[in-house]
Amino acid sequence: MADDFSVLLVHDQKEPLHALEQILLSQGIRTEHARTCSEAGVALRGPCSARVVLTDTSLTDGTWADVLDLAGAAPVVVVSRLVDIDLYLNVLERGAADFISPPVSPDDLAYVIKTAIGKNSGNGPIQEHRVAAG
Repeated sequence: MADDFSVLLVHDQKEPLHALEQILLSQGIRTEHARTCSEAGVALRGPCSARVVLTDTSLTDGTWADVLDLAGAAPVVVVSRLVDIDLYLNVLERGAADFISPPVSPDDLAYVIKTAIGKNSGNGPIQEHRVAAG
């Protein structure tokens, strides 16, 4: 894994992102955490900002849409506890890289991360990064 590659997990409750974090860690991907949109904004402006963002649908100070606005060039994957077709369509229309609803297999999560990175292929070292499946 590239040393500067990390995934920012934006959530204020343990699930559904805790299980995804365990998969990412097992694949050698470093994770960072933010519990609010404000914390996510600070993390995304930092010197070692995340290359991909996984965010819960709602947070104490905003929603996935706020995180998407803060993310700049970093691709955002919205993680929902429930499958919601209207939300899914809204997320994709607003420009998020993907929408997932756990449980997600390690292979599927690797594919989601690779696809998100691919949608952002103009960002220097990110285009060289490879996510190991399973």
